[in-house]
Amino acid sequence: MAEWKRLPSVVLLELCDAIQPIYVVQDLFTTTTTDAELSSRLQAQWLTAFHLSLACNRFREVITPVLYRRISIHGGRTALKLASLLRFLVKHPNLASGVRQLTLNLEVPDAGFVRLSAEDFDGILAAARGSQIPVPQYLDPVPGNSNNRIAQKQSQFGFDCASIRYLLEISLYHMRGLRELGLAQPWPLFTSHLSALPTTFNHEVDGMDRRVLSEHAKYSKDISSERSALFTLPHLTSFAVRPSYCPLIAGLDFQACATTIGLGPNITRVYLSTDWIQMNGSVPSRSLESVTDLTLDKMPLVSDDFASIVESCGSLETFKYLPARDGPPGNFLEIEFPVLTYLLRHHDTTANTLRTLCITVHQVAGYTYSHTETFLRFPNLENLWIEVWDLRGQRGDDEHYQGHAFYRILTTLPRSIRRIHLKGDLSQLSTDLVFLAQNTWKYPQLRVVEIEARHTDEPDDAGDEEHSDGETDHEVSDEGNKEDDSDGKMD
Repeated sequence: MAEWKRLPSVVLLELCDAIQPIYVVQDLFTTTTTDAELSSRLQAQWLTAFHLSLACNRFREVITPVLYRRISIHGGRTALKLASLLRFLVKHPNLASGVRQLTLNLEVPDAGFVRLSAEDFDGILAAARGSQIPVPQYLDPVPGNSNNRIAQKQSQFGFDCASIRYLLEISLYHMRGLRELGLAQPWPLFTSHLSALPTTFNHEVDGMDRRVLSEHAKYSKDISSERSALFTLPHLTSFAVRPSYCPLIAGLDFQACATTIGLGPNITRVYLSTDWIQMNGSVPSRSLESVTDLTLDKMPLVSDDFASIVESCGSLETFKYLPARDGPPGNFLEIEFPVLTYLLRHHDTTANTLRTLCITVHQVAGYTYSHTETFLRFPNLENLWIEVWDLRGQRGDDEHYQGHAFYRILTTLPRSIRRIHLKGDLSQLSTDLVFLAQNTWKYPQLRVVEIEARHTDEPDDAGDEEHSDGETDHEVSDEGNKEDDSDGKMD
């Protein structure tokens, strides 16, 4: 070990990575629950580096921040893993402030406090007392409310949403340098309406301690109203939501989701995905005012819900709408093209700021496409990704044009357009490309035209297919994110 201490830190990292890639070690560091278990699964070189990071300040500053910069919690026993994370955050506050990315994939089995030990509870309470998050009464180990009694109460919960939410909020408090947050669907985490849950859920918990349930609801309500005064995450710029597929709680509580986003006053990118049709609660006005990049993926929303989300944002620079699909239009719930473009044109200053747009276009009964109401109203639009579904016009519109009438759109783009990606029936789109090639003089900035056969329900590059961290693809521009690129990706 003495020889290792003499090596430059960067050289040590390179040697270790050659034996066992950093992303594998990152996964081990965030999925194992004890140092002993971690040590048993690390290769010798990383094990030496791990011990050095604990014993030597110089290596701790270089190695450990790399391993803990991205934290991913997945699988069952979520509360146990969060409790372990809290112990680490409290023990190493300097490393906690260096965490840049947190992904929490909530699973149903053993999600609550069912199997937490006295040590786990002690760690949770220590982390809570080191933050500004109040300790709910049902967790406070006052006389007559021992750890065992708390655990017994929690064992009656098949899916303990408020407990997970509480642990996550304490974790976020200690990770003040967080830049990217990815969660499973937020209703199991941040619900403030437990009394209004579906009847099936109430039947499941009929035998639980109603006093505990009442305290859950009270705490959830209080913390939601006071959260902005407790703490913020000033560096958080990206927030992503994926489905959790919890069968007991249906519907996206977007009000709670927006409150969570409110932790980061500087969030600019939001990715939302849900298969649930019902959306519980309205979106607080201007709650997403800092958001300039919005992606709605597989969200079968009605027009009012869609309008509520868009209108809560500030001026949008990027908007991607990827509806849930099972077959052609008419077989799924989708915001119609004229409604979508109308909302974007009349939203704040989005008409002037929009630069990237990803949508689906198809024939709408009783609707005639008009060039005066669509893309020409976005004078700075540069990137356009469109999936085409049978948008046909009258042959008389252009006596020299035969067949597919998607050219209506191709002739009404702003002169600022730089990239076009078309997806649909190749036999139709190929004709459009010929037409476009003959009229490129209309678009002096156009540099890239792509065509794709319809075989998937979402785009490869423009549709924000997520990394494993739960966030969408994006160009890195700041120094902090550049250094994150060297970390590798989590499995």
